[in-house]
Amino acid sequence: MLRRLATDLGVSQKMPKARRLDALKLAQLQFPPEVCALKDTGALFAYYRGLRDAVAHFLLDQSEAAKGSLQFSSTHEYNYAAVSALLLEHLRGELIQLRDYYEKFLSKELHGRYPLWNSDDRGRCHLVICPDDERSAPHDEFN
Repeated sequence: MLRRLATDLGVSQKMPKARRLDALKLAQLQFPPEVCALKDTGALFAYYRGLRDAVAHFLLDQSEAAKGSLQFSSTHEYNYAAVSALLLEHLRGELIQLRDYYEKFLSKELHGRYPLWNSDDRGRCHLVICPDDERSAPHDEFN
């Protein structure tokens, strides 16, 4: 969506690149070597797509045959939790990058100086992050 908006508005600034992964941090968290070798968040999300799909089908789509299967043991539950935490951490970073890109390069072009006063555009093409989300989040590199 943002890429299309940037193209439509003639914005020449490039979209943010996928965030780089820290191989040392992944190794310290005891991820397997093939995960530690991944270079960026795009590769990370692609690597765990099958596990994500299996969890989603297990939790949300129990009426139909699941496309993936889940195994439950303390080891697997730890793995699901660790992968989920890792993916959420990097997803948050990606969303913050996209929000910043939107605010720097697209918002003014789309909405002028007063986006909330423009009733024709209200509710369209806005990225909204509740202030409580950032205030209540633990301090990290993003806030």
